[in-house]
Amino acid sequence: MRHFWEIVKSKRFSLLLKKVMIVMLVCMMALFFYKSVISIFLTVLLVIIASISKLYKRVIHSIGFELVTFASIIFFFTHGPLVGFLLSLFMLIASTLISSRITNILVFQAMIYGIMAVLSLFLAPLGIITAAKVLVVFYNILLHFIGIFVIHYPPHNSVLHFIVNVVTTFFIIDWTALWLVAHI
Repeated sequence: MRHFWEIVKSKRFSLLLKKVMIVMLVCMMALFFYKSVISIFLTVLLVIIASISKLYKRVIHSIGFELVTFASIIFFFTHGPLVGFLLSLFMLIASTLISSRITNILVFQAMIYGIMAVLSLFLAPLGIITAAKVLVVFYNILLHFIGIFVIHYPPHNSVLHFIVNVVTTFFIIDWTALWLVAHI
């Protein structure tokens, strides 16, 4: 297991992440041919804001605030699970590179976003607000358990991250999700 994490933190892996980001950027550019100008603008703006939302991690340790999960959920419902998943991977990798914090949990986060993309298909009938909140809780519960039992993060840090992420994301969902889904 230790060898795996050494690979994840290596410069070669970082270079691979940058190459994957370029491929995903090309995929994002493909959206230009399928969506309206406002939709494209809002999508790109949300990707940028979500990607830089973890910039604070350069100065302080994680407090649980991030917008990648929120933006990913919006994209699952506006662009579909596949494009939403690709955009979430792009934002996850971009935010990791921007914050200069390649951590052990990155691979698990990507897998959770994949599961969430599939779940979004089944939760769509609930409406964006309810479905988004269910996905946020699902994401945070899985991440919490992986953080504690696989990565061995201190439980008090994981609980704080869980609470802050759920509360802030619920607030953002309540205030912006309906509008964003209608305009993207």
